[in-house]
Order: sequence, then C-alpha cells, then structure tokens
Amino acid sequence: MSAYQKPKLNQENEVLIPDFDERIIGAKLYMGLESMRFYSKMGWNDAYAELRDEMLSLPVYRQVSI
Repeated sequence: MSAYQKPKLNQENEVLIPDFDERIIGAKLYMGLESMRFYSKMGWNDAYAELRDEMLSLPVYRQVSI
C-alpha cells in the first residue's frame, strides 16, 4: 500500500480538488474570525467593521446541519 496516491486530473491535466470553492470560503471565514477577534482586542473598530462587512458578503452555498 502506497502512502501517496496519484491526483485525479481533468482533461487539461489540472488537479481536481473536491469541494474547492467551499473549502476556500471556509478558510476565509476561519481567518476572518481570527482577525476580527484580534481587531476587537486591539480596539480597531474600523478594521473590525470593514472585515465583518467583507465576510458577510461571502457566498453561502449550503447550510450544513449538525
């Protein structure tokens, strides 16, 4: 058994990443929340508000129930 698997490629020999857009949005949300936490602690209200508005404009593809 190999620890490395060959990546799946499309017709243009580009690597296919499952749910890529959703993963990017999740990463942006995570980093955004961390940044908002920092801005809040530092008292940088303008930066906090701008980032909050940017995060609220991110598309939401589907809601996941836990």
